[in-house]
Amino acid sequence: MGYAWSDDFDTAARQLCAELANALCAVPPALKETATEIRLLVGLPPQLLCSGRMTPLALPSVTARMLEDSLLSLSGNSMQSHQQELRQGFLSVMGGHRAGVAATAVYSARGELLGLRDPNAIVLRIAHSESLLGLSTARELLPLCRQGFLLSGVPGSGKTTVLRRLAELLQARDVRVVLIDERGEFGSTPVCRLSGYPKADAILMALRALSPQVILCDELGGEDETQAILWSLRCGVSVVATAHAASCAELFRRKGTALLISSGAFSHAALLGDNPVGALREVTPIHIADAPPIAFDNAERERSLESDAQADRGAATDLLQRALWCGVGASISSARATAGTDTPAADDNPSAPPLQYDEDRCAAALCL
Repeated sequence: MGYAWSDDFDTAARQLCAELANALCAVPPALKETATEIRLLVGLPPQLLCSGRMTPLALPSVTARMLEDSLLSLSGNSMQSHQQELRQGFLSVMGGHRAGVAATAVYSARGELLGLRDPNAIVLRIAHSESLLGLSTARELLPLCRQGFLLSGVPGSGKTTVLRRLAELLQARDVRVVLIDERGEFGSTPVCRLSGYPKADAILMALRALSPQVILCDELGGEDETQAILWSLRCGVSVVATAHAASCAELFRRKGTALLISSGAFSHAALLGDNPVGALREVTPIHIADAPPIAFDNAERERSLESDAQADRGAATDLLQRALWCGVGASISSARATAGTDTPAADDNPSAPPLQYDEDRCAAALCL
């Protein structure tokens, strides 16, 4: 018998406490095949998110003890080693799954978040190791990697799955890929992977030490990450990143992504749908001239500069600030190499020619 999505469901469910694991693994295969999340709320029966709809199960209600035992099991019986993740409200689970945790925050006298107590819900997102639709979408988007693109969609739309597939396809074509895996969601994906680092630090580390041609980054958001990505473009490295959005137009309204778009960081914005998960709904070319202006007041600019100085980024920060405040997007965009022919059908052909890196032009020319 071959691989089925229900296998991933069982792998995720078995990492909960024994009582819940046994009950969930006995769920009908038809539900397992469409489930993307297992939702456990104290006082309610377990629920599944299937094809975008909540499906209550005919099982006993979840108790606080079940939830606490499940958290211990999900952490590999070592909650202490996951304290940093728990402070951010999640646990990275073996197999690339991720458990979101709803609980009461505990702060120090100085206002620092120390940890969580009294958990009341776990949302276990199921990672699928194989997805034909995700692979098809990745193949369609593969040619866009040579100029960088932004992959958007609502939570649960398959962004991480498609990003994993892109990493595998690029690696198979001898592209030097670095995958930024801050939350440990990419499991054993066979590519160069920086896991557990803050995204901005990981991007700069990759540029300094790992000689990438393409950097893949999940869940883009903060301004530090924006600066790091702009610096990667100055180094001639293409970036493929994901961001939460319900439409491509929404990306222009968000400060962090709008700043990147207006700088020329991405050539296209792609939107995934969540029914079915991983479906490619829209691909929109990005024209810098059409991007709305981004206004910063002096106080905000001073705070940003002061923060960067404290981070001690040296000369890199200098260049990044000039990129952010002086609008070098057009020069970045025009510096990209454009040689090559798009042949996505040859994704898995081991005899396909490797991608070329034009160091003289300081740009990644991905001849896909």
